[in-house]
Amino acid sequence: MSAIPASFPSQFATALAEGRPRTLVGSGDSLTFGFLVDTGYLARVEATLRRRFPGAPLTVHNEGVCGAMAIDGLRRFDHDVAPARADLLLIQYGLNDAFQRYPLDAFVG
Repeated sequence: MSAIPASFPSQFATALAEGRPRTLVGSGDSLTFGFLVDTGYLARVEATLRRRFPGAPLTVHNEGVCGAMAIDGLRRFDHDVAPARADLLLIQYGLNDAFQRYPLDAFVG
């Protein structure tokens, strides 16, 4: 597995500035979904990108699921995330794992 270059987010922004279509996918729990908040973080990221690059061909898929734990994201990846062929993928899990006291050693290996 190769490391993602630090320039990757700027490459995403450059592509938008040049009018090349880009797809952003957020995979996570209720924080990604935007549950019980005025605007979830993924919607804020989208709004910022649309302000900064007006008219840019940006597609955003919100694959946040309330109550999801990290293992759920892994199980859903092939079906819910991979088909979108994201140019940039934001992953946010862990809050529900902590609330459920999911053992940390389950993530090792």
